[in-house]
Amino acid sequence: MKNLSIKTFLVSLLLLLSVAVFGQALKIPERPSFIPPVIDSTRTLTQEQNQRLTEKLKNYSDSTSTEILVMVVNTTQGDAPWHYAFEIADKWKIGQKGKDNGVVMVVAVKDRSIFIQTGVGLQHLLTDGATKLIIENDITPYFKEGDYYGGIDKGTSSIIQVLKGEYKQDKKSGNGEDGALGFLPFIIM
Repeated sequence: MKNLSIKTFLVSLLLLLSVAVFGQALKIPERPSFIPPVIDSTRTLTQEQNQRLTEKLKNYSDSTSTEILVMVVNTTQGDAPWHYAFEIADKWKIGQKGKDNGVVMVVAVKDRSIFIQTGVGLQHLLTDGATKLIIENDITPYFKEGDYYGGIDKGTSSIIQVLKGEYKQDKKSGNGEDGALGFLPFIIM
């Protein structure tokens, strides 16, 4: 009986800590009435660059109904980039209702992080592996040169190519391993 109460206490403590950590860390703003395809709260992009990306993503959305949101922020407020992107996609309802065909790209400039969140309706096309390749091979090289526009532009073009079935990128891995061996640690775990 004593063993059961210790387990109950530990489970309760774990739940309380997880609620405290995830409940406080992230403050996603309320869904705006109009969501443009590009939101740059850091002014990292010039007005012309923002407009070019906006036009490209709006035209893609108009022709396919798939919504791509690029959000450039200073920081994800200490939260994991994947969680921040997921919360934006979920709370703001990116993608069409019933289709869940939205994509959210979060670029956190000060955190030096990026994440691409894919709606469930697109995950069969834009897989985690594909988004990893896009980030590593198409976006990061531009970011390393300080060219945020170039990276975001190339990344969004690659996302569109994947969704059309036209993406032809070598499966490079950031650590020099080939594709099959790169997944070996995950299989072992």
